[in-house]
Amino acid sequence: MKVIIIDNNVDRHAWHNDIWNSIDLDVSLSVVNGNTTGNILESGYNMVLIHGNNPELHDIEELEDCEFLRIFFSGGYTSIKTYPDEKLFYIPLKNLKDFLENTLIKIG
Repeated sequence: MKVIIIDNNVDRHAWHNDIWNSIDLDVSLSVVNGNTTGNILESGYNMVLIHGNNPELHDIEELEDCEFLRIFFSGGYTSIKTYPDEKLFYIPLKNLKDFLENTLIKIG
């Protein structure tokens, strides 16, 4: 599984390796502070996580017929909103770790 996390504050993601290592999945993880939509589409990611304040959010949000999961997270979101048919999720930052653990268990 190929995963990218796009966040201008990459330091808040030190805990991600614990999640990915705790679940028996072969994961290639990248944490970056910015990217372009073209790079994401061309790179064959299975899951894209992006912070709500990153400028790339709107481009990724508007993509149609995505093959990958799109997870948008922010401390400003107050509830979890899911659109499973579109593989689209909006997650409050405080719920992100639990959501990922539960989602990865279902995928794995």
